[in-house]
Amino acid sequence: MGGAGGSARAGVALYPIKLTQAVHQARAVLTVGGAPTFILPGGGINFLVDVERVKGSFFYWTPTPAHHLPYRVHHGLKDYEEMGGHLQAMRPFDAREPAPVMD
Repeated sequence: MGGAGGSARAGVALYPIKLTQAVHQARAVLTVGGAPTFILPGGGINFLVDVERVKGSFFYWTPTPAHHLPYRVHHGLKDYEEMGGHLQAMRPFDAREPAPVMD
């Protein structure tokens, strides 16, 4: 179980509540270390993730004790623009086939 805090959401967009709404309305998809999440109902972005589906190299431990997992929000350009995304920071790139996964 985890959550995306307000300051993290504010780093993604100027209107973090719109990011939260997009996740709850399934217009944006949240993943953790490549694993899908189950979004919990409520006001923030709280979620469950099957840690066995998260790639092992994504775990980071701190002496708090706590652990950190990077999450990624996938959404369309229109939604990103609507939530006040940082469009000026976007750069074009050539999409390539992903590298094969080595186990």
